[in-house]
Amino acid sequence: MRIFTSLGIMILASISLTLQAQTGVISGKVFDETNGEPLMFCNVLVEGSSIGASTDLDGVYRLEGLKPGTYTLVATYISYADKKVTDVEVKANDVTVIDIPMGTSSQTLQEVIVTSQALRNTEGALMTLRRKAFSVQDGISSQEITRYGSSNAAESMKSVTGASVMGGKYVFLRGIGERYNSTTLNNQVLPSVDPYRNAAQLDMIPANLLDNVVASKTFTPDQPGNSTGGNLNITTKSFPEELTMSFSMSTSFNTISSFRDDFLTFDGGDYDWLGYDDGTRDLPALFEDREILQISKAKSAGMLERDLRDQRHLISRYNEAAHAVSSQMAADEGNSYVDHGASFAFGNQVPLFGRPLGIIFNVSYNKSYTHIEDGDLEFWELNTSEQFNNYYDLVEDRSTESPEIGGMVGLSYKLTENNKISFSGIYNHNTQKSANYVIGDYPGKISGQKLYESRYLSFIERDIRSYQLKGEHVFPKLNDVKIDWNAGIINSMQLEPDSRVFDNTITTREGVDGEGNPTIDTFYAISKSEFSLPFHFWRDLNDEQMNGSLDLTIPFLTGFGKSNKLKFGASYSHKDRTFDEFTLEYNNVNSSSTMNYMGNPDVFFSQENLGVVDSSGRRPDVALYLRNFEEASLKNSYTGSETISAVYGMTSFEIGDFKIIGGARVERTDIQVASLDSFFRKGNIEVTDILPSVNLIYSLTDDINLRAAYTQTLARPNMRELAPFSSFDRGTDIRVTGNPGLDRTNIENFDLRAEWYPKPGELLAVSGFYKRFENPIVRAFNPRVANNEIFIVNVDEAEVYGVEFEVRKSLDFIGGGFFEHTRVISNLSLIQSFVDIPGHPDSTDTEQWLIDQYNPDKGFTRPFQGQSPFIVNAALNYANPDIGLDALLAFNVFGRRLTLNNGGQSPDFYEEPIPQLDFSISKTIGDNIKLRFSARNILDADYEQTLSRGDDSRVVERRERGVTFGFGVTYSIN
Repeated sequence: MRIFTSLGIMILASISLTLQAQTGVISGKVFDETNGEPLMFCNVLVEGSSIGASTDLDGVYRLEGLKPGTYTLVATYISYADKKVTDVEVKANDVTVIDIPMGTSSQTLQEVIVTSQALRNTEGALMTLRRKAFSVQDGISSQEITRYGSSNAAESMKSVTGASVMGGKYVFLRGIGERYNSTTLNNQVLPSVDPYRNAAQLDMIPANLLDNVVASKTFTPDQPGNSTGGNLNITTKSFPEELTMSFSMSTSFNTISSFRDDFLTFDGGDYDWLGYDDGTRDLPALFEDREILQISKAKSAGMLERDLRDQRHLISRYNEAAHAVSSQMAADEGNSYVDHGASFAFGNQVPLFGRPLGIIFNVSYNKSYTHIEDGDLEFWELNTSEQFNNYYDLVEDRSTESPEIGGMVGLSYKLTENNKISFSGIYNHNTQKSANYVIGDYPGKISGQKLYESRYLSFIERDIRSYQLKGEHVFPKLNDVKIDWNAGIINSMQLEPDSRVFDNTITTREGVDGEGNPTIDTFYAISKSEFSLPFHFWRDLNDEQMNGSLDLTIPFLTGFGKSNKLKFGASYSHKDRTFDEFTLEYNNVNSSSTMNYMGNPDVFFSQENLGVVDSSGRRPDVALYLRNFEEASLKNSYTGSETISAVYGMTSFEIGDFKIIGGARVERTDIQVASLDSFFRKGNIEVTDILPSVNLIYSLTDDINLRAAYTQTLARPNMRELAPFSSFDRGTDIRVTGNPGLDRTNIENFDLRAEWYPKPGELLAVSGFYKRFENPIVRAFNPRVANNEIFIVNVDEAEVYGVEFEVRKSLDFIGGGFFEHTRVISNLSLIQSFVDIPGHPDSTDTEQWLIDQYNPDKGFTRPFQGQSPFIVNAALNYANPDIGLDALLAFNVFGRRLTLNNGGQSPDFYEEPIPQLDFSISKTIGDNIKLRFSARNILDADYEQTLSRGDDSRVVERRERGVTFGFGVTYSIN
């Protein structure tokens, strides 16, 4: 609480200081107009006065204590022509922001009055960053994120060239999955909070925290070595030049999920609405008692009864344990409402010991509802007679509540003009409370003419906490040598407390009663020979990660080119993980007390059916009882550590219109994973890689860049993939098993790009790329087991190649009026990939052998999972600041993409294209209020997965998504 109390005092003090001031401030950034580089230590003076300042490390100047009026600024810098800016208006208690470009020829700007700063969060500024970048870059600014109505970092990436999003969380760049992309938050490695995936879940970073998201698509040595598809760097909000406060509220209505009275839910704790379990779902403490654990090990009812007879002092305690776990296994029907959210943001700069202290604070809460009604779930397999067998044909209802709480606090302090330190803390907590009901035919698992019925209740919490301290130091007497350092801690977790599964079959029999009337009898049964008995499970993932880096930049031969620099650095990242699983299964389900429950789980788990129902006899009588599978829990629980250390050296050298950026990164990988069951092999990777990088840039004109690059990168398996842990996907009835023998992947990358910036904010670009993978990591079907199983393996090689096109063009060439404020934004990616399918046609019991025998048309390669052959984004944007109106019509579609490897010769699963048309509009009212309206998925496109062989196409999964209408209002003070 102390940190929040101190922060509150600082906020109130900064507001008070601002209200007391009767003077104004002029602030802004000075930069090289040819390449956008900030100019440090440039002098900016108020003409005709003694008031002046020098720019800092970021090229920012600040002139304080100015009385209201109109001024002229003069900027001077060695080797640059003086720049004069006239008619700069200053208002009391206000900051006038003037950015000053410096060039080789003198130029006077007339009547410049700027009321907001053009930082990295504007589209034009981001275009400048891309233009001057050493690598091929694409990205999106917070200005555009707001226009697209994105709620988090993952959604914002949908409009970026070559990017697609799977599962609403994972970003795929250039057709390859999250394993081959690195993600950083303010240049600090961002970990995953999902034990089954390799990448950060970008839906956990709220959009209102973002300054920009930049994808660097060619590797440079100062980036992580696993940046094959690209490095995504998420930059959070910048410190403002003046007091800013805003409060926002939003709501949205979905045609499928909102205002339902049959929304599936279940009992929980007092804080479910916030996304926190209050301990209601905790594993009962009794099951941490070794005596209870020992007696509840997997065993028959008779053995348990004998154990309790011999240890009668445990009867009451075991009976208490049986009743301590929630017996609710089926969802109730409740109400869903509209999605809603609120956020508050504050920022300011205040003097502290005569130096500026920047403060930024943000907190938000959101809650959404998602419902699937009568969704199709099907699984098809191609048999050896080349006929499709239906493994299951089910109908699904699923409801999910998703509350989310997030916040950020940041402090930045200029020790001197040449030294700055800053601290940032970010917190996000996201929960999915889901209830699922499935019914239908399941011939792949259940014999006879019986229906399969299943219920699944889960509560999954994801949590990430990031703390970062960094510094920037420039030494003017050493030719502006610069040192950057940062140190950070990131704690992340995923908790699944008390997920529950209840499966049974339904059999109907027709008959005739004693009077000759037809009858239909219904029978419910739980068969442990066909599926799991009812069970609870708890899973906890906890990651603790420490990061640190040091970078040294040395300018040299600046007379030949302003970009001539040597850069050296080192980085270190260490992560410790614990993953625990505990399962309790109900046994004795066919006892007389539970046979006639008539399909009602509440009757099945009634109090009189649980635990020791009679202990008066010589041997206690046990009905439903809980047993734990200690061996399975030990196998599936593991600990791991990952240490990535690196050093690098690189140079950027400019000769006339030609620039070369070259160097190498030496990266050491040390990953250790061990199952808690010592019988299983440990996962271990210890290797050092040298990763060279060469980027070439030729400026054909001031507006046209030609780029070429050759780089080497790598990809690593995650700790879950190295563990022998076997997870079960209830959606597909497939078990996924890790492989301690995995190796890392090495990749060669070739890139070409031509880009033309006709005028500020406009771009025409075309890119081509080719990537070759050695030992890629893939999911492989195991043909040697009767049940569906996927395991993780390395295969020999893979290839990815493609082209990208991007256009950002104003329509003012057509005419004035509407077209003067309208522009088109469009990008197209065409991508192909080929990954070896494991095995060989001559080796029996391998995937390739099965394909060769029964489905040769399938071929011996498949695309990367999640790779789309094309991605299209197109948008029409009308932005008129004179009337405060901003409207966007956006279209997005991706090509058919692989979602799951099917069994051997059977066709793989593919997600069908989802053409999405969205519209958003915002209107500013006065100086403080902004209204927003949006309509998403206007075409009402459904989600659909299929598999096909020739002209024969089968549905695997289909669900309606609905149309979403949103409204928001923001009140701002600045």
